[in-house]
Formats: sequence, C-alpha cells, structure tokens
Amino acid sequence: MFPYLKTKEEFIKDCEDSRFTLEKKEEKRYILRENDSGKKGSYSQTRGCNYKINSEGSRYFENCIGSCKSGCSNLSSLVAELTENVNKADWGQGNKERVGTVKIGMIQSWCQSLGIYIHDVLKNVKGRVAVGLEYYMDNTEEGNGRADVILAGYDNNKRAKIIIIELKQHDNEFFLMPEARSMKQIEKSAVNQVVSYCKSMENSVTDLKKLKTDIYPVVYFHNYFSDTIGKKTVFDGREVGIFYGGNDKEKDKTAGIKEMSRFISGIITDDKNDPKDVIKKLKANAKTFSTEEMAAIIYGKNLNRGKWENTDFDDIYKKLRPDQKFAFDEIKKAIDKNGEKTAKTVLNRINGAGGSGKTLINMLLIRYCLDKNKKVMLSYFGVSPINAIFKTSFNSLIKTELTQKISRKRIPDETKKKAIEEIKAAICDDFNPAADLKKLRDVAKKYKFVLPPSVTRLKYLTLIHSEKTDAVIKAGKKTKYSLFIYDEFHRFSFNNSVAESCNNLEKIINRSFNTVLLTDELQRLTERDISEKFFEKLNPEKYSTNDYYLWSQFRCGGDEGYVTWTEDVLQIDNPLSKKETFVYRKKGSKKKISLKDLDFDVEIAEDLKSVEKILINSKKTALLSEGSGQDIRDLFKNTRIKNLFIKENEHGNTGTRGKKGEILIKNSFNTQGIEFDEIVVIIDGSLDYKDGKIRFANPVKGQKGEEEFRFIKNKYRVLLTRGLKKCTIYAVRKGLRDYLVSQK
Repeated sequence: MFPYLKTKEEFIKDCEDSRFTLEKKEEKRYILRENDSGKKGSYSQTRGCNYKINSEGSRYFENCIGSCKSGCSNLSSLVAELTENVNKADWGQGNKERVGTVKIGMIQSWCQSLGIYIHDVLKNVKGRVAVGLEYYMDNTEEGNGRADVILAGYDNNKRAKIIIIELKQHDNEFFLMPEARSMKQIEKSAVNQVVSYCKSMENSVTDLKKLKTDIYPVVYFHNYFSDTIGKKTVFDGREVGIFYGGNDKEKDKTAGIKEMSRFISGIITDDKNDPKDVIKKLKANAKTFSTEEMAAIIYGKNLNRGKWENTDFDDIYKKLRPDQKFAFDEIKKAIDKNGEKTAKTVLNRINGAGGSGKTLINMLLIRYCLDKNKKVMLSYFGVSPINAIFKTSFNSLIKTELTQKISRKRIPDETKKKAIEEIKAAICDDFNPAADLKKLRDVAKKYKFVLPPSVTRLKYLTLIHSEKTDAVIKAGKKTKYSLFIYDEFHRFSFNNSVAESCNNLEKIINRSFNTVLLTDELQRLTERDISEKFFEKLNPEKYSTNDYYLWSQFRCGGDEGYVTWTEDVLQIDNPLSKKETFVYRKKGSKKKISLKDLDFDVEIAEDLKSVEKILINSKKTALLSEGSGQDIRDLFKNTRIKNLFIKENEHGNTGTRGKKGEILIKNSFNTQGIEFDEIVVIIDGSLDYKDGKIRFANPVKGQKGEEEFRFIKNKYRVLLTRGLKKCTIYAVRKGLRDYLVSQK
C-alpha cells in the first residue's frame, strides 16, 4: 500500500511547498501545524538547513529538526502528507520523540533524502514518472518492511518499468566511529533488503511476465562520498545498482544526483503515457487470499499439486499489515492470559471497512487458539466470507484427506467406496464441527483408520450461523471459551426488543475470557442493526473496550484512499475520520481525494452504452444496485442487454451470472463480505444531486426519512467496495451523474 503515490511533477511541487511548523505538544510529543505558505517558511530555507551546514561535506542535517525541533517552519507538504498517512497505519511506534507514531528522525530523513535528494534527481528526469513512497511490502525475507522510493513508468516500447530505491543516510564520518559497521557490511545488508523488496513485489502479483514489467533494485547512499559515483553488484542472480552522493576524486558533490538522474532516464524514457497505470495494472493483478487459502490457515495444511503442505502460521502472520498486526498481537496477549483474574471483562472491537483484513485476523485468531488447544466460538452470517470458507473449502479439505486415507487402505474396493460415501455424509453442508467430528469418529472406528490432528482438534471450535442471538446463547451456556468472535457485528439485530437482545449477547460475552467484535458501523443497513446501541448500553464499570482501527485495504486494488473517496463522494460522515490527527491544516486547505489520486481503476460512466458494453463483454463483471429488478430491466430495455435477460440474485449464488447465463442483480444484503474481480454499480433513481448535496429524488420527511437516507448511502458504500480490480459507476439521475463525472 502507498501512503504517497503521485506524479513526478506533483512530488516536486509537494517538496517545494514548505508550509508546516513543528510544534511541541507535550514531553517528546509534537504536532505539525500549517502556517501561511510563503511567509514562515520557504523551500530555499529548507535547502539552506542542509547545504550551509554541510559545506565541508560532513554530518548532514546536523542543525535541522534534530537539534532545534520546535522552531522549524520549513516542513513541506510532502512531509505532512507522509506523516498523516503513516500515522494511520501505526508505523514507527516507540518511545522516542515523535509526531503521533512517526519518529522525529523519520521526518528528518524525509526532509533530506526525499525533499532534497530525490527531488533533485527527478528534476533532471525527462520521462513521465510516478513516485511512490514508503510502500509497504508483505512477507519479505527479513519480515515486512517499507520500500523508501518506488518509481514507475514506461520505456519507448511501452514496457512497464519499476525502480525500487533503498535510501541510506550514512555519511563518511559515520564509518570513523569505533562501533560502526564497515561500509561493506552495510552495503551487503542494503542490497539484500532491496532485492527482497523486488521479490516481494514479484510474488504479490499473479503473473509478472504477462504484465510485461521489469523491476530494478537500487541502493542510494546519498550522504556518502566515494572515489566512484556508482557501481553494480550481483546478488541472488540480480543486478543491483549502488550509487553514492558525490565523487571525492573529482570533488563533485552533486555527481551522485546527476548519475542517478542518468540511470533513471535510461530506463523510464516514455513521456506520453500515464505512469500511474503501471501501478494500477500491478495492483489489479495482485494476489488475494482465496477461500481455499483461508480454510487452509485453520486446517493447518493445504493440497498443492497433489501433495499436502503445511500452512505455516508464521508465514501467514508476516502478511499482516502494521495496523492488522497491532490488533492481532494485542488480542493474542489477552488470549495467553486466559484464566488470570481481571477487574473488567475486555471487549476487543476491530473497526474496518470491507477488505481491510478483518477476515484474515479472524482466521489467524482461530488458528492460534486451535494450535494452543483453546476453545473458540465464531458467530457469523450467511453472506459472510466465513460461510464460503467453512461450508465449501474447509469441508473439501477434510473430505479429500480422509478419502485419501481410505484409498490407501488394503480393503476391497466396494468397502472403500462405502467408507468414502459415509465420510462425505458425515460432513454436513452447514458444517457443525462438534457434530461432524462425532460422526467422523464413528466412521474412523468402523473402518479402522486414525483421524489426523487437523480434524480431531475441531473439538475446540464452535461455529454458529445466526443472524439472531438465540443460537449463540444456547451454544455458550455450558462452555467457557477462550475466545468468542462475532463476525459482521454491524449486522447484530434484535429479536423481541433491543434490551433483550443486548442482555442475551452480554450473557455469551460473559462466558468467554476474550471477545472480538469485527465491525464496520458504515455497513449498518437497517434500523434493526443495533451494534451502536449495544455499546451505548454497556456498563463502563463492568467492561473495558479496546478499539482497533484498520486502515489497510486488500480489496479495491489495495488502494486505502478509495474507501475515503467513496465516503467523500457519497457525503458520508465517517466517525473514524474524527479521530485525533497529528497534522493540523488551516480550515478549508485540505484537498479532498480525487479520482486521479487513486491507484484503483475507477470509471464514471457518462452513458448507458459503456455500461452495456462492459456487461456484455465480461462475464466476470458483477452488476450491483439497490434498485429493484424491474427498474434495472426497464433501464436496459432499449439495449442489447435485454436479450441476455436480467434477473434478481439467485439464493446462494455468489457468482455474477445465473444458471442460464442471466445477468444477476445483486444488492448490499447479498454481497456483504463478498468480492468480485470487476463490478458495475448502478445508483438507482431514488438518489439525485441538487444544490451541492446528494438527496432523495422524492424526499421522505422526518426522522424516518433521515434514517432511510443514511442507510441507502451505507448500502452504496458497501456496493462500491466489492471490486478487486475495477469499478464502473453509473447514476440513473442526470444530476447525480453529472456530479460523479465532476469527481474525475
């Protein structure tokens, strides 16, 4: 994910826009506050901090933030934006002086290495370049990490080019210190790091060769002066470029900048095509966790090309993003303390939009409990991805492994056939671990084979599929669980009364040592969804609530900004956006996200013909709308689609087409938790845009109207975030359609 992704020209402008002051808030805590641009700081002053002090070529940035701290008025928009977005992801936590979770040392390095050096390098590059900063890399050889700079663009043959740059701050004086590692050691470590980033990026997509993309690893010691300005080395079969800041031999302190510019200019040569398309295509082809892989996390192994392979817990854990990892680690600590007396019952509430990784955290928590022989109960809904994970994929793993066991036994073929039939019959479609395990034990005893640990440990797992609390209460009466997980908690609804439902839920929470509620309040779709009321009712003397906020995005091309864009466009007030920020901007100066800022492929359709073309040409594209089936059919009655026929979603069908090839219309209720490669969202005629606001075309007065309006916007937020690779949006009403087009 990119905390920052812009064009070269935008990056240079952000570097030179020095408008923020570092201001002390409390001990070791600072904030960034926007001042009047051009009055209290300028880019020339920022450069002066560096070059005046270092006229002799030693100790860079010695007298900047590191020593004067709350006096610097020269911090750029680049630094502010990085600080703001990196804070959201909870990176850089520690006890050192910092702005939010971002250490002052990090801000200092951004000012210099990005704001001056990469700025100067790119100013001399003629090709069109996209600049990505602090890109989070999943599952590198050394664990997760952040790539300092990623440059993307095309060559003259329109072949995609990506340059990953690892920046190093070490200057010549550093190596004179007794405790310092040698330059050779640091070079080797940096080369290993940048190569691991390249591997991570290559492994993150389905097929890099089809994308016709080349990736180049580079290390840039911009503060170090050497007899040469650069060299090449080979590591793990890859050629890595190493560049230095200046040439001691020729006394040229800008030689490294010039050489880096020449190197980039020789790779990214195209000056016509949009360089951000390279990133969009890469992210559109990103690998995602399939339901089979999710099931394998819990099962502990998976079938790969006919062979069983263990699903290593640590390998999956490494794929967690920082915000996800923080939530998981804190809950894991609580699970490890099960049985210890505490003053209050702890509720862990994980807040995140669709695609933010709640299900992955869910699977890892269950796996952790099963590995430790701890009892866990999961309550989930029918449209939840949990349903597909257990009913289809998990069932399949059990049936396959046990069928193989029977097939290897030296018994008559007729007996084998009968045993396999009994195994399949023992695992019901709804998948009830306790009941199914009892049946499987009877089958194993009858045919004299041993159930594998991956199956027998299911005795610690309870699954409850219920949109009400009755079944949950019944399941939790006799058992004390280490962990109770309520998936899709925003769908928690009442039976006879709100008070009764909340009381019933408290009963099961009190029967577990730890409770995790996975929720997204903006996915509440009806007045019966009462998750907010449940928390309002809780007695603060009895419960302690931990809130975790997920910012990462696995869906929507992995673009964290897209969810914010949908909320801005739909004019939804997200309560999470009111959280404390550490970058204070002047009122009205913060620019909203526009489509050109996104690296997710979003198209605003200006006419129905373009929508028609997409739906006819791509059977993988899902048609989503809150409009009735008849309204959508009427919309397409004069198009070629009428011959394909459009019908309401078939019960239990998570695909995009019906049994006879019909285009299925899906709404928010039957798509929550589900994702599609590509989606077309038709905003029905109930919504329009007038006088600067989205509103009902035919207003409903009073409180009921306000609630209905809030829920219809929540429903379209759900629909707009179902796509993995592309989203096309079409509004039936012209006023709303023109408004959406203006967001390009």
